[in-house]
This record gives sequence, structure tokens and C-alpha cells, in this order.
Amino acid sequence: MIAWDARAVATWWRQRLAMTVARLTKRSVDTILPADRQFVVFDTDLKGFGLRVLPSGARSWVVEYRPHPGGRGVAKKRITIGSAATLTPDEARKRAREILAGVSLGSDPSGGRASLRNAVTLGQAWQRYRTSHLVRKGRSAATIAGYADHVERLFREWLNKPLFVLGENPNLVTQRHEKITEKHGPYIANDDAHPSGDLQSREAHRPKPSALQSCGCR
Repeated sequence: MIAWDARAVATWWRQRLAMTVARLTKRSVDTILPADRQFVVFDTDLKGFGLRVLPSGARSWVVEYRPHPGGRGVAKKRITIGSAATLTPDEARKRAREILAGVSLGSDPSGGRASLRNAVTLGQAWQRYRTSHLVRKGRSAATIAGYADHVERLFREWLNKPLFVLGENPNLVTQRHEKITEKHGPYIANDDAHPSGDLQSREAHRPKPSALQSCGCR
């Protein structure tokens, strides 16, 4: 029988805890060194948020959670947020908090990633709309150019965003509408909401109502 030294065991557990739990800041992350096996250091401030460290030294931010309805009978899942080389601790923690908030409302982000890969984006919907509606119906070049300006300039950073993400987060659209109103005036903002709403409402792959219509932007 192995005789365990209670003091040695306690020391071992303190060392293990110190290595796997920490307040994840730029300073603390810089002090974490790789080991012969990968490990995760979890944040003391946000449960489930952590830094995965590979033996190669590569580091990535992760979030761990139990899908709805939760409880110890539900297996944990872990998804990668992004590389620690490109995301700061604060940026990654903010994203993790958003993911965990969605989990608390019943979403499963790991299950949704397959949907994201196959989802129709705003840019794809715009190209379909341009071809099947504007060009096919003989809209003037000026009209098409106006639509293109609204979508490709004012929504440029959303062109790769899936439409269902906008539909499930109408606050994003509301905030964008307010931002455009503040910068360009209400005429441009309201006129801008029209083509974007059309893109969503005409997209057959998106079963939910237009986010722009639901937030009252049209």
C-alpha cells in the first residue's frame, strides 16, 4: 500500500490549481509556458473561459459549457474562440461572455457552427437579389448602382455574415440603423434599410422574418 503524505498531496493540488486557474490578463498569459501535453488555464473571473496551450507553444482562447438544460448529467462542450496571437484577453473574454449568455438562453454554439458554414450570407443574398430581381426585371443602371452602394458600402463588414445571425439578433440591425442615421442622416438610414430588408425577406433559405422589418427600421 502506498503511504500518502498529506502535506505533499496538498502541495501537489495547490501547484495543479495554480497552473490551471488564473486571472487571464496579458501579463499572466505571458508567464504561462507550454508543457509536454496540452492544458487549459481557466479564468477566475468568467467561468468556462480559458486559454488552451499546446506543447508547440500555440495558444488559443476557448470557452467550455454545458448545453441546455445543463446540470452534471449533460456532458461539457468546448469550442475555440480564436488565437491568442490575434485576440487580446479582454476581446476573447467579451466573446466568451456573449457565447455563454447565448447558452444560458438555450443555444448550442458548437451545434450552430455547421449551420454557419452552410448559411447564406448577406453578400450571397445580395448577388442573388441583384441578378434575379434587379437585372431580370430590367431595373435601371442607376437603381442597381444605388442598391449596390447601400449594401456594399454601408454594410461592407456584414457581407460575410449569415442572414440568420442578423435575424436572430435584431439589436445589431437597430444599432447599425442608429449609427447610419447619426452619420448620414435619417433619409439615407431609412433608404438603406429598404434594400437590406428586401434581401432578407426574399431569401428562401431564411425561415424567419426580416430582422430589419422586425426592428421597425423600414
